[in-house]
Amino acid sequence: MVSLLCGTACVAGCGGGTVSPVSTSAITYTVTYIGNGATSGTVPVDGNKYAAGATATVLANSGSLVNAGYTFSGWNTTASGAGTAYAAGATFAMGGSNVVLYAQWTLAPTYTVTYNGNGATGASVPFDGNKSTRLGPRRRCWATLAAWSTQALRSPGGTRRPTELGQLTP
Repeated sequence: MVSLLCGTACVAGCGGGTVSPVSTSAITYTVTYIGNGATSGTVPVDGNKYAAGATATVLANSGSLVNAGYTFSGWNTTASGAGTAYAAGATFAMGGSNVVLYAQWTLAPTYTVTYNGNGATGASVPFDGNKSTRLGPRRRCWATLAAWSTQALRSPGGTRRPTELGQLTP
């Protein structure tokens, strides 16, 4: 005689009339997140167990994953990005296996700043080497540089300040 535990059922074995307990508990699956090249931060952890057909919600980059030179752009079912892409908050139905979501990265934009002497007759245009500081002064025969501008400004006989320094956009 076999005692049964709660949540199990008995089925007859293959030989000699033996009986073996079999679990009838639902099979569950997980969603795992992979940093896929992240240089710092931590991947989110989904502690839920999902039955096949259950709805899973994609987690945000809550652990501040970073990949130097790249911008986080979401999650994908393949490391290469050739699978199904998901944004944070998207939902999907769990299939009959665990799901792995890989961080996806987009190359971060880079900018080039070019300085133009705007008719200057002396000195040289500065090179800031990735610094975002105010450079100057430069002189023209009739004016003194007040600040760098995103537009050429001329004011014969005096100095001219730019009205607004613009923001660089890609």
